[in-house]
Amino acid sequence: MTVDEEKMSQFLNPFSKNFVAQLKDLTKLVLEKFKLSFK
Repeated sequence: MTVDEEKMSQFLNPFSKNFVAQLKDLTKLVLEKFKLSFK
């Protein structure tokens, strides 16, 4: 692994974890909205 690749993975790793967490929150919100609209 080159230094550039290492820097990129260090930069992307926390970003991707944060992105996944935000995606899960968004999915929860959408599902709750659907549940409310189907009642």
